Amino acid sequence: ILIDNTPPKVGAIDLDNDGGEYTADLRVEDNIGPLVEAVFSLNGAPFRMIQPADGILDGPEEALKFPLGRLDAGRYTLTVRVRDDAGNSAVGERIFEVAR
Repeated sequence: ILIDNTPPKVGAIDLDNDGGEYTADLRVEDNIGPLVEAVFSLNGAPFRMIQPADGILDGPEEALKFPLGRLDAGRYTLTVRVRDDAGNSAVGERIFEVAR
């Protein structure tokens, strides 16, 4: 019997600005796995699903890359939450500012 009480790990959240279109990029992993849910919220908005880079969230390690879109000037909080198949979850957060 294997009991998994260890939450996944959320890596550093990198941001890319391509002409005003923002994209977030990070790696997530679980020592036992697999990961079954990845969602994000920007400034407290409802959480939205993240599609992993390989198209399916099914392994103990995943690369996540997702668009945030065009952002107005201001301060933002990006929250990413992942969950493994044992129900353990972890949260990563990045606070950033978009200049005018």
